[in-house]
Amino acid sequence: MLYETAWLFFTLGIGILLSIGLLGLFFFLSIPGRTIKEEAVIFSVLIILTSIYFSYKWNAEKREIQALGQQAELALKEYLTSHKK
Repeated sequence: MLYETAWLFFTLGIGILLSIGLLGLFFFLSIPGRTIKEEAVIFSVLIILTSIYFSYKWNAEKREIQALGQQAELALKEYLTSHKK
């Protein structure tokens, strides 16, 4: 359950980063000034590359993240069973 929740928030974050980066690439022509346009494109590409990198890292370390999530879940369950009201 903890892993799935973390995965959901992670994918939402990646989706938001990708959409911001793509919107920047689509609308950079409407920005006045050449240097600001260049900065917008560079910033958008950096955001897209960052989201791709984090997506790759998540897939590469998926097993470790699942194991950490299970350990945290077990520790939380043990704590809750030992500290009942």
